[in-house]
Amino acid sequence: MDFFQIAIDTEQMVEDHYRDLADHCTTNKGIKNILTMLADDHRKHKVAFEKMKKEEKVPHLTNTLAIKKAIEVFNEIKEKKNSFTCDMDEVKLYTKARELVKHKIRLYTDAKYGLKDVSQKKIIKSIIAEEKKQAEVLENIIEMVNRPNTWLENAEFYHLDEY
Repeated sequence: MDFFQIAIDTEQMVEDHYRDLADHCTTNKGIKNILTMLADDHRKHKVAFEKMKKEEKVPHLTNTLAIKKAIEVFNEIKEKKNSFTCDMDEVKLYTKARELVKHKIRLYTDAKYGLKDVSQKKIIKSIIAEEKKQAEVLENIIEMVNRPNTWLENAEFYHLDEY
């Protein structure tokens, strides 16, 4: 199997995973929207790889809006001190998504050096940059979801009055 087909299949798998996460995250519309936008970004990446495989011209990939939206949602959750939950074992699923993204970054970085076409290298470079931003978003989601689990375990949990 060639690199482009592997990339196409990987993008489809990650898109499906984000859409599945979004489907289970009905209680938090902001996070659901972020996950849907991330899935849409992977759809764009898949289309770009399909065009590269066919040696067709790939339109310029626009920067994702998911990162900006994620920052807004995280700030809103933080300001309102909202609870952050979805209907699933979130940490495990977000961690899986983060690992898939990191795998893609390594795969695309390695493949980039084997390509001769300068425009394809440029496109893959922009996809890698978006993937790195998505990994950061997922890190933030994991931290927010996991915060209630780690708060009590925190070594700085000493603010109780002595009796």
